[in-house]
Amino acid sequence: MRNFARMFILVAATLTNGVVVAAEDAGLTVAPAIDFGFKQSSMNISANGSPYTSAYKPSYITLIPSLSMTYGQFYGAVSYDTPLTEYHTSYGTSSATGIAYSDNTYSRQETTVALGYRLLPALSVFGGYLNGKSKMRSVDYSGVPLQPYPGDISFNTNGYFAGVSTSHSYGDKGAIALSVAYAQMNGTIDSKFSNVSGTIQSQNASGYSTNLSWSGPMGNSMFYRVGLRYAKYYYQFQSQASMKVEEPVQGLTFGVSKYF
Repeated sequence: MRNFARMFILVAATLTNGVVVAAEDAGLTVAPAIDFGFKQSSMNISANGSPYTSAYKPSYITLIPSLSMTYGQFYGAVSYDTPLTEYHTSYGTSSATGIAYSDNTYSRQETTVALGYRLLPALSVFGGYLNGKSKMRSVDYSGVPLQPYPGDISFNTNGYFAGVSTSHSYGDKGAIALSVAYAQMNGTIDSKFSNVSGTIQSQNASGYSTNLSWSGPMGNSMFYRVGLRYAKYYYQFQSQASMKVEEPVQGLTFGVSKYF
């Protein structure tokens, strides 16, 4: 599953909100923020052209602290996305597989750094770097008595992204913002099953994201914000079989920021 939802989405929202507030201020504005994210994803895999849909369809909650700074027409942000809850599922399987029970967990983390430039009061461009890791652990139980057979898979991605954002202010009521971004990345799969480990390097990893957000004042330089985001990521690996992974990610975020 991979490193995904990851990315510029939260940063794009952070940057755009900062620009809206600081557009009339040529000095330095610093804005720490905290957001909660409710995310859902799925994973579609094809090997040698044969499609396979994973049983993993994780839903999870994340905590996203961030810091943005604006100086004149330039702005930047850093964010860290870490899970508050770990996705967990368990189920019985067909006796034909020899596995009686399977227990699965999923979690991910990501760090993003971005810089942007305000071309017009309502139009900005930005780019940056992201690093993320998604972890899946599956423990299958089989035999009599039941014996556990754990397996661990880690998806690691890092790379660069670029995008554009636009916003519209409704005076003291708030502002709406829209951003789109594209990323070009490198990815690896690290796996370990029954003490046998291996690493596969991706041939290609790319993706795009869109984010729609609203921010409004709460008083004393405090702002609330909510956002909707959708992203899709593509990964291609070459090992014994040509494997492609496609992962759509969607989510809702809400949080507060303070401007200094």
